[in-house]
Amino acid sequence: MWPLWVVGIVVGFVWGGYKSRIVRGIGVFVAFVGILIVAVSQTVSLSPGSAASPPEDSSIIRDYALEYVVAADGGQRLVETLDVEFTEEKHGIYRFFDESDGVDPDVTHPVTVESVELCSGRALTDCSPEPYQESYEGDFLVAKIGRQAVTYPAGTVNRYVITSSTQGAITQPWGSATDQWYWDVIGAGWAMPIRRAEVTVEFPVTPTAVRCITESGVCETRSGRDHVVTGTYSSLAPGVPVTWQADLPPTGLTAVPVGEAPAGPLPWWRSWVLFVPAALLGVLMWFAIRAVRERPASTAPYFAEPSPDILPAVWTYREEAPEHSFQTMLLQLQQAGAVEVQVQTDGPYMSRNPDWIMLQRTQRPLPMIAGASELVDGLGISQPGQSAVLAKNDKTMGGLVKGTTGRLEGLADHSAKAMGYYHRSSAGTAVVVAAALLPMLALAVAVGFGLWWVGLGLLVPAVVGLWAAKSLTTELTHDGLTVRDEVTGLHTALSTPASVERFDYAAKAQYFAQFLPWAVALGCAEKWADACKPDIPLDDPQWRDNPAYLSAWNTYNMSQIVSTSVASVAAGAIAAYTASQASSGGGGGGGGFSSGGGSGGGGGGSW
Repeated sequence: MWPLWVVGIVVGFVWGGYKSRIVRGIGVFVAFVGILIVAVSQTVSLSPGSAASPPEDSSIIRDYALEYVVAADGGQRLVETLDVEFTEEKHGIYRFFDESDGVDPDVTHPVTVESVELCSGRALTDCSPEPYQESYEGDFLVAKIGRQAVTYPAGTVNRYVITSSTQGAITQPWGSATDQWYWDVIGAGWAMPIRRAEVTVEFPVTPTAVRCITESGVCETRSGRDHVVTGTYSSLAPGVPVTWQADLPPTGLTAVPVGEAPAGPLPWWRSWVLFVPAALLGVLMWFAIRAVRERPASTAPYFAEPSPDILPAVWTYREEAPEHSFQTMLLQLQQAGAVEVQVQTDGPYMSRNPDWIMLQRTQRPLPMIAGASELVDGLGISQPGQSAVLAKNDKTMGGLVKGTTGRLEGLADHSAKAMGYYHRSSAGTAVVVAAALLPMLALAVAVGFGLWWVGLGLLVPAVVGLWAAKSLTTELTHDGLTVRDEVTGLHTALSTPASVERFDYAAKAQYFAQFLPWAVALGCAEKWADACKPDIPLDDPQWRDNPAYLSAWNTYNMSQIVSTSVASVAAGAIAAYTASQASSGGGGGGGGFSSGGGSGGGGGGSW
């Protein structure tokens, strides 16, 4: 079972992907990286290496002689002679044999321990059978040599002669024209250091090549008489293997095939053919998005107010609340005369970069529009005569503005639905949910079940699903489509200077103030300000004294300064509040040739 925090992250990505295409895109990227990691881990084979380090042993192998005799039928006999010095009181030694194949996990080399002798005396020539007990630990046959009742004091040197045999020692890697003997002549499991070791191998035929490797690099071998090869090694630390790989002519030899056959044609669900159904799913996702998407809005200019209620009307523009809901509503109430906005002055003039603004509730009744009461209630100026100072560094007011903005955004959605502009779309919601779910489903299939190719196929419709906007979960009604066309047309008009070019500067200033809340809500306030800026009457040399021009300029300038001041001061207060909250929180063979990568080997220690 996956940890709860993993489940939480997955659920968070799905929910975030449902709400935002940006989060969905991050989810697709995360899923792709995860699938890529799974694919690489499954397709890249690692070279076999040495076994894990054995436990430390205080005894020492002074001299270690190994005599291998390999028969043509693959049978193998090994006589090991170990001179072991005990540095503390011991009962004997143990020897374990690795019966697994170093190349093919499906091949084993069962070991038979034929005899164990103990040689003592000054010359270590007085040999007699020594009892041992056999047991298995995984792939290892363990021979525990010695008697529980007999102990040898520190300084004792015993010689142990162990004779064993196995089968299938000669192997043929898949696709190789020659046979091989690939063996850990000295295993990686010896817990005792080896001062000197001599390996002798008698092959049934003369090898065409013999390679030797150990942890420190390439080691040497010497060819002798009658297909015999020897090698001498000294000062081997515990856990250091010596591996031989001999190439043998295949004539007259019985070899065990090892390694995997070349992969045949992959099943369709693990090949590029998989992308046929994946592409079909992507096409299906695309058609599903198109099927639930509404017709494009008309962009014909519409120079009129679509509705007295700006917030729900502008909601239809992108089927989401206006980004500047607070500023929009405050400017609309100022225009209606219900709230007066006083900007910090700089001498006799209003400051263009004020640190504060004052909001005062006038005696005029609130207009019956969505969001009016929410704004004055949120700022504490619901009663005529009440006022509030909004400063850039005021954390308390910043919190009120932030909370009021959230309520206005929620109200825009609620009011748009109450006015019959839209209803929920089951089909669109299903498409967005599927688009949000697909990246995490692809990752879960790859990581949880190892089916990375299926996960990669699921990413195709997931990528197409990035075009599934959150607006697909709602469907505009006939009235909603009509309002959206008018709002879109108004956006075109407010963004186009030609819409007011025919008016004189007085009319431009009047229209600028009238449509400024709409321009703010639609995100085109700067373009609207540029279009309505009173032109200097070049044909009037006395324009500086022209009352009509000065009146128009004052109207335009006051509206522009109030709008930008509300935006900057509100943003500063919210930033101060947010910061305060943050500060208070918390080679010749399949699988390669490597040291310890051959068959056989094993190791041992004392007890």
